Amino acid sequence: MGGSLPQLSKGEVVRSSGVRRFAVPFSLALTAFLLFPALPAVAATPPAEPVELGIEGGLIPCAVGPARPFVFTRAPQLSARVSAGDGGFLDVGFRVLKGTAAAHTWDGNEQRVTDTPSGSFAQVTVAAGLIEDGQVYTWHMWAENSAGRAWSKFCEFEVDSVPPVAPEVSSPDYPEATVRPGPGKPGTFTFHANGSTDVPYYEYTFGDSSGPWTSAPATGLGGPASVTWVPPREGGYYLSVRSRDRAGNISPTRQYGIRVLPA
Repeated sequence: MGGSLPQLSKGEVVRSSGVRRFAVPFSLALTAFLLFPALPAVAATPPAEPVELGIEGGLIPCAVGPARPFVFTRAPQLSARVSAGDGGFLDVGFRVLKGTAAAHTWDGNEQRVTDTPSGSFAQVTVAAGLIEDGQVYTWHMWAENSAGRAWSKFCEFEVDSVPPVAPEVSSPDYPEATVRPGPGKPGTFTFHANGSTDVPYYEYTFGDSSGPWTSAPATGLGGPASVTWVPPREGGYYLSVRSRDRAGNISPTRQYGIRVLPA
């Protein structure tokens, strides 16, 4: 019947058409997969403009001009949400510029984050030595994939890492360490910034300095604030007061002694 079957070499098979094909052994296919992984997918659409820019995990929002925030550290954490229409992973770069958004210089430093999933936040902590106290800075960032790069808007901040000095306290009704009769008698206490010019409010508590603390807004930046307190009974009390500046720095605590005798 018919002719004899063709002689096959190792790895060779014959189809019904008589055309010779080669079968790749499984071990060779596995080796090829390990040595030559699949190429990364090519993005079809470039990233969208980064959004939700903020400092310290978004606690300090992006702003420019008179609304720019004050930060308490020379190594702030910057973050933004990045995305692309077809998903995937994005590379991100952050730049800090000295000066305002309208007039700034760049020293060439750029901090990068690779392989950030689309739709998530990229963040960096500004490297040490790039920021000086008392200066205004601008920052922005970009997101990139194989289809292009998108830049964010500008954000500004001013650095204040120096806390205010301890405030002063005065009271015409209960002078410090002076015995006064008065359970149930209201007393006015006035807080003073003691030379610190960037204090928008004070925090105080009657008792020890463990709190809870109550805020008292100053009449203006660095101005005084007044509160009223009524001694519930005779005895000795402490009024603890501290200042907070615009960046959130806290001053040392001032303790004011009060002594109350029966009415």
